[in-house]
Amino acid sequence: MAAAREVAGPQVDIMLDTNCPWTVEDAIRIGRKLERYDLRWLEEPVWPPEDYAGLARVRPGGARADRLRRERGHGVRVPRDHRGRRAPTSCSPA
Repeated sequence: MAAAREVAGPQVDIMLDTNCPWTVEDAIRIGRKLERYDLRWLEEPVWPPEDYAGLARVRPGGARADRLRRERGHGVRVPRDHRGRRAPTSCSPA
């Protein structure tokens, strides 16, 4: 990330798709470390990707990865995928 930010400079948005590698706790810890690179967002940080409650814990503002936006990714494709979910609390607007 350091090399990408150095080459891109501060005016370019960088988005990182991690493809669901981490637990919620790992995503929070790593997200805090990534804050210094001023990412536009971190996509799919949590396994399983349907862990909406876990994603909500990773979201900015809640003593988690405070400034880092986090996205659920492309796994949620249609409105019915959101049934019973509180989408605004588990993902950040781009």
